[in-house]
Amino acid sequence: IGLETSIGLATRGCKVIIACRSNAEQVKADIIRTTNNPNIVTKHVNLASFTSVRNFCTEIHKTEREIDILIHNADLLKKSGNARIVFVSSILSFYNDLTVNNLDAIVRIPVSFWHSIYTYANSKVGQIIISNELAEKLRPFGITSNALHPGLVRTTMYDGIFAYNLVPSLLMRLFFLISRPFFMKKGLKELSSWHRQTTKLQAHFLWNFNKVPACVKNKRFRKKVWKKIEELVRLTPEEKIRGLP
Repeated sequence: IGLETSIGLATRGCKVIIACRSNAEQVKADIIRTTNNPNIVTKHVNLASFTSVRNFCTEIHKTEREIDILIHNADLLKKSGNARIVFVSSILSFYNDLTVNNLDAIVRIPVSFWHSIYTYANSKVGQIIISNELAEKLRPFGITSNALHPGLVRTTMYDGIFAYNLVPSLLMRLFFLISRPFFMKKGLKELSSWHRQTTKLQAHFLWNFNKVPACVKNKRFRKKVWKKIEELVRLTPEEKIRGLP
């Protein structure tokens, strides 16, 4: 998903900063060769480490004057005249069992297939909640925030789960085989074109139907989730954007 999105943005002449945990020099070279856009930068960040995330943010603050489109977080957006945040969520967000108490649930090995599905769904509905809260908080700065479902995508996300669950593995592989004609590789490139819609939209979950998971509609629940997340990541006063409600 990240590769196709990066290619789509690079094709449109954007400077693209790819944040990843592994060496992405080959990916960078492939994007430049495919798009003829040399303005591709790779930055290391391990999203499993708050230290790494904070170091990454500090470096971006030092090297970049502004961020126009963030496909995922931050504060340099305030310096752009028309900044947008886009969260790549999933239709699986509708199958969540998210509560404030299971936000930091630990995934244990071997992984239960259904537990992993709910954990993933919770993370995706969490993205929509964060997106909506950011939309409200960043509105005074002219920054929009939206989430979207990119379409059907075959990734390696479930490979580790399948290693411990034979029957679900076979069923899922059958599903991917049958649904292959409907996969949205080209559609992923259209992720980068959502910016035309997200310029004016605010706090939307974009997919083929105009619906959102029920818990997202609960403003009180969203506020509790936001507060709990701030506690979990140990957000300091200095890291909060000044002027946020």
